[in-house]
Amino acid sequence: MKNKSVIRGIELLTVGEQSVLKAQTRVVACQGCSPSVSRSFGSVLVEVLGANDPMTEYVLCAPAECPNCGKAIVENTLVRCEGERGDDFIPAVKEYEPVWEETNVVLVDEATLAEAQRFISGCEQCVPYAEMTFDYVLDEVTKRDPSETEYVLCRPAKCPRCAQEVTEKTFIIVQ
Repeated sequence: MKNKSVIRGIELLTVGEQSVLKAQTRVVACQGCSPSVSRSFGSVLVEVLGANDPMTEYVLCAPAECPNCGKAIVENTLVRCEGERGDDFIPAVKEYEPVWEETNVVLVDEATLAEAQRFISGCEQCVPYAEMTFDYVLDEVTKRDPSETEYVLCRPAKCPRCAQEVTEKTFIIVQ
């Protein structure tokens, strides 16, 4: 059952229990139980009701219920529906762990450190968009293969902007 009202040019459409239940059957998870939600429950209502008027707002007669965790679902709750990509498609972030038997550990002396430090124009402490680690600069200065090399500094470098210590894995920006 639908009930319409018009307020300030926006049509309010009250969605009846049968339509809510029909939309609910398409939902497999909500934002409360899945990190891979992709759209609002309101967009599912649009599909079920066959309407797509941007001047229409949907108001549920009662909340729907997530079939996965049982939490209440309202118009703006983010959901995932059948056939949409789920948790198993979220790419895993893996940390790089070098194979130490195949890794060259290089001690960075004072002269090499001074040369590499000249390229630093800011670090993660003073520049929010720093996106490369200092060891990339060391790779260029030493002409070493980054896939086979790890560095040990004789002392931390210094950021010229904020004077914070910069280590091999500190994020920096270069000049």
